[in-house]
Amino acid sequence: MRIAHFMKARRTMAGLIGSLQAARLSIMFTLALFCLVTTCQVEASEEAWSTQHFNDLKDRWDSLVDVPVTIEGRITSLSKNSMRLARCAMPFVLKEEDARQVSSGKSVVVRGTVRKEKNTDKLLFDVSKVSVVAGDGEKYRIRAGEIRAGEAQPWYELADWAENRATFFADSELKVLADSARMRGLQTEARILNPRTPEALESLARKARELKLDERFAMELQFEGMWLQVTTMIRDGQPDPAALASTVMQISRKFSGAETPLAKWIPVDLQKAEVLNDYAAADDANRKLWHRQLMIAATAAEIQARLLSDGRNGVELAEEWRIRLPERANESQSFLDRYDAFRMARLKTMTREELLAFTKDLEARKKADVATQARRAWMEHRAELSIPQGGAGVVRMAENHRAIYNDEQGTIAILQNGWLKFPEDKTLREAFEGLGYRLSGNRWTRELSTANSPATTSAKAPGELANGMTMEQAKSLLGAPPRRTRLILGSGPIEHWIYGEGANRLILEFKSGPGSSFRLSSFYTDANR
Repeated sequence: MRIAHFMKARRTMAGLIGSLQAARLSIMFTLALFCLVTTCQVEASEEAWSTQHFNDLKDRWDSLVDVPVTIEGRITSLSKNSMRLARCAMPFVLKEEDARQVSSGKSVVVRGTVRKEKNTDKLLFDVSKVSVVAGDGEKYRIRAGEIRAGEAQPWYELADWAENRATFFADSELKVLADSARMRGLQTEARILNPRTPEALESLARKARELKLDERFAMELQFEGMWLQVTTMIRDGQPDPAALASTVMQISRKFSGAETPLAKWIPVDLQKAEVLNDYAAADDANRKLWHRQLMIAATAAEIQARLLSDGRNGVELAEEWRIRLPERANESQSFLDRYDAFRMARLKTMTREELLAFTKDLEARKKADVATQARRAWMEHRAELSIPQGGAGVVRMAENHRAIYNDEQGTIAILQNGWLKFPEDKTLREAFEGLGYRLSGNRWTRELSTANSPATTSAKAPGELANGMTMEQAKSLLGAPPRRTRLILGSGPIEHWIYGEGANRLILEFKSGPGSSFRLSSFYTDANR
């Protein structure tokens, strides 16, 4: 009996607990619904929902029944007592007099409540009030007009708003306005950019591309950044060749047309800021020419920065200049000039073969005057070294003269003068004999056959000559010499005029000292010397 009462009491208690739990759940649901409705009422009372936001609540439309709601949107269709808002599935029911106040295509704000039809459970929106409001285009212009100069962020916010609306309504015109707002924001950023560095401008160019804005404007930013980088390096007294080389690679990679040589080289001053205005105004074809101008400036600076202070690498850089900058190939000569100066400063250390190669190169480059200077300076130095060496030194001088000037008469004259200074020198004797000469008195002569000997000159008698005469005076007496040779000695140049052949030939010797003209210093015939 007690057990039965106990079980009955337990069942009663379980029922009470179950009832309490159900009541609790009911209260919780009611509170949640109240909060949702209250929230919706608060939101509805503060501002109108956009059609997009109203659509986002579609799964909860049932909970909005009999709740006052305000919605803004665009009318797509309109009749006497109903209308549709763009991109909204719920029909809107309104009074006929309210329908006469609006028209299709207008932007409106409607206030009313959601109701459910009894027979179909279909949801409708009963409009209690409808008002025509400014469209998105007008709102855009109002907001744009409120943005102060120098402010970039408000333009980006306006662009986000316009693009969101344009995407929802598939409005291409509003999308154009959104892009325009972003462009205005980026232009403002570029205008107020401080400090204006190549890195900051490159960053803005990337941002323009990320936002899919006008590519031409992105190129303007990128060009300005690279222009600033190049001109800053050029102004630097000692630019870093490696940094310039890196810049050249960047220009080649980023700017079309940079590697294409110009049909005609027109010098421009890239240091002037007007270059940026000209670039901005240029069409795409002319911008490629500006890209090449920038590449030329950077490449020229890079090659010049690699020139060694003594000019020893001038030949290599001249060739590189001609290949990479064909528009300015003639300017490569400056590198060759530096190389020539380097070689001229080291003439004393050159071998004869090196001198011959150097002078041959100079003459090939139409620098015969420099080649002449090089030969003269080298011979003078060799003469200074050879004189203390006696006959052997004279022979070396003669050999050098013959190899460099290809002048046999001058070579023999050097040997003859050497014999007078060093008579009976064994080395000189061997040199003469090796050339087929024989000693006659104190002069060395070469035996000529009578059949091959030309007649002697019909010059006036040597007695009419006098030491100290100028070349013109001697020429007026004897006429122009059939042959003439010139020697370069340490004491100065010596020139020989030779009239006739054989033992009776007449030889005039002219000497010139520092700062003085040639004067006759001696004259003789082989027979009486």
